[in-house]
Amino acid sequence: MIVTDPSNYFHVKNGRCTSCDDPLTIPYVVWVWANTDVFVCAPCCQVMGRDLARDMQGAATGRELQRMGFLEGAKRGAVSGGFLIKEATTTEQ
Repeated sequence: MIVTDPSNYFHVKNGRCTSCDDPLTIPYVVWVWANTDVFVCAPCCQVMGRDLARDMQGAATGRELQRMGFLEGAKRGAVSGGFLIKEATTTEQ
């Protein structure tokens, strides 16, 4: 959830970023997961955004390879730093 207003339920006064430990200023992100609140300031969101999404997709792809029986391929993809993820394309002319 993105906190953009001090009246938001998840807004915390004097909160700190879980990543860099800087004071939180609006806007910031709150993830509530397994009874743990993770607060991420906007600058850290900017830095981590692309890498985190890519890593999550890579982990999901590795898991699918394991489910299909390609355990060695999943290991190699993780070690090499990523998987080839094909984007959907159209054939419209």
